Amino acid sequence: ALGARPSLKSSGQRVVFEMGLETEIAPVLDVPQDHLRTSLLARFPRDLEVYCLDDSDAARRLLHHNLVRWADTQNVHAFGNDQTEVAAFIDGVLRNGNIAILDQHLEYGREANLLGTEIARQLVARGFKGLICMRSGNMAVPDLIEYQEAGAHCAFGKDATMKQAIEDIKVAYVRHIVQQEPRISLVPSHDMCSDSDIPTYHLT
Repeated sequence: ALGARPSLKSSGQRVVFEMGLETEIAPVLDVPQDHLRTSLLARFPRDLEVYCLDDSDAARRLLHHNLVRWADTQNVHAFGNDQTEVAAFIDGVLRNGNIAILDQHLEYGREANLLGTEIARQLVARGFKGLICMRSGNMAVPDLIEYQEAGAHCAFGKDATMKQAIEDIKVAYVRHIVQQEPRISLVPSHDMCSDSDIPTYHLT
């Protein structure tokens, strides 16, 4: 063998044959997380129908601009200017929506405040099979549990960068809609790493 070093040793009537080989232990290579993320992002479909619901005009314009830019689609529909648009949002999502992004706190006056989680539950109950994402300023563990119980696949804080949040939405869509991976806890733990840092979470 290449690199072998044979030797013979005798002791009385015993002859001992020895051969030494230089070996190198090859490391076990895990798929790097950034490589996995890149692979998932490459599988995100183009031209999906994305519906957004937010009571802030500035937030709606921000979402629309960045989703068109980063989510590979021109089909971005923003609702939430007033309470009457909530029903139009639900109808649109159920008609042809692929992704629904909901603000958690929709404020239309003292008698007309709504929660995004209430609307998410309606979407699930009425058979929506696409991705549900919550957008909120509240990202504590109890809030994440509430979003998950309402049917959300992912959630991101209002202080998250839009590019990062949209990439996380794309990763979540491929995992849970394209690949049909099971939903698990939205709450991050010490032994479960997200593809991104707080305040954006998605199912991993």
